[in-house]
Amino acid sequence: AKFYASHALSLASTVPADVGLYFAGLQPSFDTRQLPASVGFLGQEQAAANQQQWDVLKGQLQVFTGLSFDSDVVPWLGSESAFVMRLAPGDKLEGALLLATKDQALAQASLDRAIRHMGISQNRAFDEATFGALKARVAKPVEGNPLTPVLAVTPGALVLASGPAV
Repeated sequence: AKFYASHALSLASTVPADVGLYFAGLQPSFDTRQLPASVGFLGQEQAAANQQQWDVLKGQLQVFTGLSFDSDVVPWLGSESAFVMRLAPGDKLEGALLLATKDQALAQASLDRAIRHMGISQNRAFDEATFGALKARVAKPVEGNPLTPVLAVTPGALVLASGPAV
């Protein structure tokens, strides 16, 4: 209760006014040093199974981005996340995940490290693009893949978007 009383949703101020869907929520810290050992995602009876699933997700993050969730993400991850959808040109839906940041420099360093990793492990190339005052990294199109990921760190959020229109 103390956590929710001391945090407010603020990511709404970072999204365009014409998004079709906006969903935001608060999450307590993922820093395991701050959680009681008995806490499971769905309660004590499911704690072991949930921990196993969580470990798999963290392993997938490491494989795809080269980032360790505990040492590369938790230090900058804030207490809010949001998801937005927007209709892009050509009636194509694009979505973005926004993760609140506590430290913009650490978030940018993690993003840069992930982009380098994806360039090597997935042969993905990224160009720099400017959206207003924001500098972002836009993946070059890959034949047969409809997504053109856009990654950026804004004041207060790391943005992972499925395309540049969102």
